[in-house]
Amino acid sequence: MKRWVSAVVASTAAMAAALTCGAAGGQAGLLPGLLSCPGLTYTQPFTPWSDANSYFLAPGGSFEGPSSWQLSGGARVVAGNEPFDLNSKSDSHSLLLQPGSSATSPAMCMAALSPHMRLVGKASDGSGVHVDVYASGVLGLVRLPVSGDIDLSSSWDASSDASLLLQNVLAVTNLGKTSIVFRFTPIGTATVQIDDVYVDPIFHE
Repeated sequence: MKRWVSAVVASTAAMAAALTCGAAGGQAGLLPGLLSCPGLTYTQPFTPWSDANSYFLAPGGSFEGPSSWQLSGGARVVAGNEPFDLNSKSDSHSLLLQPGSSATSPAMCMAALSPHMRLVGKASDGSGVHVDVYASGVLGLVRLPVSGDIDLSSSWDASSDASLLLQNVLAVTNLGKTSIVFRFTPIGTATVQIDDVYVDPIFHE
């Protein structure tokens, strides 16, 4: 057992070192196959906010067309797009989260990294939205000891950059890749509206 734990720790450390080097390239698609997820399109949507990191749009993260998110407690897709048109100028909808509601993203591939998340949104009291992280597997969703608050303004604006430190050991045991789900809930009694949810999977210091 001790040998197995030592091997996992050593592997995790080696992978973390490789990720740090890979981040210098600035593009997740350039990482080795073990540490990347195929079929993702990367853009730099937050350059107007001096953020040159490369992101992929979370599945259904523009809230256009049939919703692939699980909505509960009164969360719903509403008319009205964020004003910066990060995903497309033809977009016309966003996600409304009233107090006590939640929205759960579809599962997405995530390599053994520490992703950053950023979106466009607003909170009625200028607070933000809380994000919990789950691993998706054959037994359903397993909540990870990872969560974060994404700061929002009271009017539409790019959110803060939320760093979500995933458990690298979990990713290593899944050959470097884990299917991840994000669950969003308003903070306190705020009514929150979000749109264009992006994920940057590259490790940043």
